[in-house]
Amino acid sequence: MNNPSKDYYAILEINRNASTNDIKKAYRDLAKKWHPDKNPDNRENAEIKFKLIAEAYGVLSDEEKKQKYDQFGICDGDAPNFSSGFPDLSELFASMGMGPNMHQPHQHQHQPQPQHQEAVIDITLAEIFTGCVKKLDIPINKCCDTCTGTGSKNKIKSKCESCKGSGMKTVVRQIGPGFIQQQTLPCGVCNQSGYKADKGNECGICLGKGTIKDKFLREVNINSAMDYTAQLCIRNVGNYNADMATNADIYLKFNLICPDGWKVENYNLIHTYKINICDALMIDTPHLYHNHINGNKYAFATKNNVIKDKDIKVVKGLGMPNDDKYGDLILLFEYIYPQTQLSMDEYNKFVNVSVSAPKNKDTYKLSEMIELDEYKQQKQHQKQHQKHQQHQQHQHQHQQHQQHQHQHQQHQQHQQHQQQGCPVQ
Repeated sequence: MNNPSKDYYAILEINRNASTNDIKKAYRDLAKKWHPDKNPDNRENAEIKFKLIAEAYGVLSDEEKKQKYDQFGICDGDAPNFSSGFPDLSELFASMGMGPNMHQPHQHQHQPQPQHQEAVIDITLAEIFTGCVKKLDIPINKCCDTCTGTGSKNKIKSKCESCKGSGMKTVVRQIGPGFIQQQTLPCGVCNQSGYKADKGNECGICLGKGTIKDKFLREVNINSAMDYTAQLCIRNVGNYNADMATNADIYLKFNLICPDGWKVENYNLIHTYKINICDALMIDTPHLYHNHINGNKYAFATKNNVIKDKDIKVVKGLGMPNDDKYGDLILLFEYIYPQTQLSMDEYNKFVNVSVSAPKNKDTYKLSEMIELDEYKQQKQHQKQHQKHQQHQQHQHQHQQHQQHQHQHQQHQQHQQHQQQGCPVQ
């Protein structure tokens, strides 16, 4: 055998006795490893490697080319032309029957799948805490009563001629020299249903679609302290699915609307607290009095510390509801400054506009306000404690597992002794 200009077996990191499946697997692994999109920091080298790998596979996967290459060391492959861009890996593997399970035939069958649709509800921050009633007005595709969802006058569903009733169409296109992509797409003629009314036999009400436009109207009660990330599901009231002869479920998501000065991150409430500079400096005001968006009133202890402009402080447990617990309230303090220089009268007026103690201060709930650094330390300690508990739990489970194994071994030994007629020690 003549020495080939390129050792395709070495390029694919396989030996010369490799089977067809071995060649496919090697190509799959190396193509994933050296695809240029997966190597942005080493793209130039990756492109060279990827082309060589594709070239080697193009020869060794072709029986005739492989035979010539093995016997004569000739029939070197042509370097693939990727001037229009490198194909997506899923496309490349699908074109060779190398999908997620490459050992099974690639089949596409139209099977009715349960469907659902989504709708978005606008809800304010205050409504999350107090609860509310929301009116739903959701567009849906309702089953046509005239043709019972078949789309035809005679109420008989006919197979779609375009996809032969499968709901899917196969499209073949070339994605590189020696490589074609066989892609299965939803049929646009029957909208993936697999059925279409015969021409001239379409229902006059729905025009062959099987559905008509409608609206789902209902009032929904939103409980107080609802988790704003939760989804509400209303069963069998959405778009009509002719395949399954049922209606889709509607999933309701919340779109949270926050007033100025408020925002939400995870389950923490973040509030920009504008404070008169005089109040921030006065030691005669031991508390900050705050009307929370949840409807309650709180007095935050300042501990006679000066509140600086841009200070960040935290009140634990006054954030967003999360099942049976709450996030935290993070206060971002901003000084209120005079816009111009003040006369003495204007200065006295500015000083008197403050958040000093209200007359009904006894109705305010006292809450602790801590520094951001202290809050972070507490969070860190909490994580360490949880990690320690998990470690102890894993150790306990491991000990129980070993104990069960030991008991099982003793039981097996006991049975063996009994079967052999030996006295048990």
